[in-house]
Amino acid sequence: MNSDPPVRLRSVPPPPPPPHDLALAELCSARLDGEIYLVGDVWYPIDEIDSPASRARTISRLVPVAVVAERSSAAWIFGLAPEPCCHELHLDSGARKRVPLSLRVRVREVRDPLAETLTIGGVCVTTPLRTAVDLALCRTNPAGDCEEARLVDLLAALLRYGGYRTVREALHGCVPALSPSGQRAAARFRAVQDLFDDETLPGRRRPSSAVADITEECT
Repeated sequence: MNSDPPVRLRSVPPPPPPPHDLALAELCSARLDGEIYLVGDVWYPIDEIDSPASRARTISRLVPVAVVAERSSAAWIFGLAPEPCCHELHLDSGARKRVPLSLRVRVREVRDPLAETLTIGGVCVTTPLRTAVDLALCRTNPAGDCEEARLVDLLAALLRYGGYRTVREALHGCVPALSPSGQRAAARFRAVQDLFDDETLPGRRRPSSAVADITEECT
């Protein structure tokens, strides 16, 4: 006959509630304890890795309709730029959807919103190539040569991320080619090509610098 003492089952505490179910005070406490961290406007458990997918999912929390992340927001999702203060998005001009006014988002309407996009974390994002072209076209008043150089570095990083080592495809997107914005964008991509050319020469590999903080409004 077994004389071993009975085994007492230890009660297992319930798992902690997901971050979005916690009150603000509890969120702050959990963050101090290292249990959660903030990505954009969304809290994530510490065991969920910060990734393009998690950053993209924060975009879907900002607006009630399906949108495409573009420009500075797309660069942030790819991990190539800081999070912008105001996320840049676009949607279908024919869908008759309206996004509530918010200081956190700026939305423009386009005719073909899904052209040159990919899906990350269930959210549509402009491709690295399209993102680079849009940023090169939309930036009109960089604050000095230093910021312009950082923008060129970011454009180069986006093209590398997309697997490009020349700017030929990017130049095709700089339209209208004879417009001031098209000519300005083309000049920026020629500077990017100079970076790529330098990287292929022995002993002339250019050290990477911080990418541009592109949170200012594109005009």
